Amino acid sequence: MTLYNVNYLEHYADRFIELGLRAYGLSLEQYLPNPQLIEQLYLQQDHRPLLPQQRQVQQQLDAHQPQRQVEHLPQRNGSVIEPLHHKRRNKRSHHKSDFRRKLSCR
Repeated sequence: MTLYNVNYLEHYADRFIELGLRAYGLSLEQYLPNPQLIEQLYLQQDHRPLLPQQRQVQQQLDAHQPQRQVEHLPQRNGSVIEPLHHKRRNKRSHHKSDFRRKLSCR
């Protein structure tokens, strides 16, 4: 266990609270040995962790995300259906793959 000067401890404890480093999952004991490095690593991130209310909203949005991905698709009785595009060949069509026609022409 490391003992810290009272002035050092008060200054960096206040700074720890001011920066809200608890939200990153850090404890004061982890922060005190090298506060400059911790601040540099954690505060260079683009965003802070979500607050509890924000986490709840994010979870609700994530729960509805799969439903939003299929809303635009055609549905029947609540189930998504895939429209089939049949390309039927007419029996009377004379294509290159019509072997009967080729045999009768010779």
